[in-house]
This record gives sequence, structure tokens and C-alpha cells, in this order.
Amino acid sequence: MTKGHELPVITCRELRTVQDSGKLYLIIDVRDEAEFEAGHVEESIHIPFVELETNIPNIVHDKKELVIVVGERADQAQETWDHLGRAGFKHVRFLLGGFDEWCRPAAPTVDDILEDVPDDEKPDSHHEEEPESENNDEPLL
Repeated sequence: MTKGHELPVITCRELRTVQDSGKLYLIIDVRDEAEFEAGHVEESIHIPFVELETNIPNIVHDKKELVIVVGERADQAQETWDHLGRAGFKHVRFLLGGFDEWCRPAAPTVDDILEDVPDDEKPDSHHEEEPESENNDEPLL
């Protein structure tokens, strides 16, 4: 997990990994009601920013749990961090790019692409053979 704007962040790819891992986590969406209703990260709990400080103790019971915050306003991030910190939460991450980034299709990794290639057709990634030159005295271009 990386840092952005001096607050710890989690990328969409990292969040998907957390969701698939079976680890304990909580996603809190602090956007307003209309934004949340228009779409949200699955499994997220909606606590509008203006209600966060009073409602967070009622929602999160384990302060060791990873808390992921979804929001769109950078000016609220520091205050959200402060609210959660005062409440004793140590493992807080902000979804990098917010919900807009979550909606974008993830760029495939090499592993994603190779997943669909039959094993006998996959390139050998452990070593690459040097191309042979017809004349060993000439440099390879």
C-alpha cells in the first residue's frame, strides 16, 4: 500500500486482493447520499462525511481491522483521517482515485494475460536464449 498526499492509500487492485484474501476489512463510503446511491464499492457501508465522527464507533468494533475509506473530496481526507485516528483506528487507507477509479477497468498484468495461455504455449520466463549469428565475428544488432 502506497502513500498519496501524505495519507496512506490503497489502490483498486490492492483492494480487490484484500477482498479476495478473506482478511477482515471494512469499506466506509463517506460521499453524500446521492453519490452513494448512484453507485458504490460492493460491501461498503455508507456513512456520510458529516455523520462520520458520531457514527464510526457504532459501525467498527475492532480497531485493528483494516478500514478503507471511499471519498471524492481531497479536502475531507485529512479530517476523515483525524476522526478515525481520534477514535483509535490505526489501519486506515484511502481508496486511491475514489469511486471513479474503482469504476475504471483494471489494466491487465502480464500474469492476467498469461492465465489464458495453455502451459505448453507460455514463454519460458526463466531464461532467454541468445540469437545466433551466422558469423560469430560480427556483433549482433
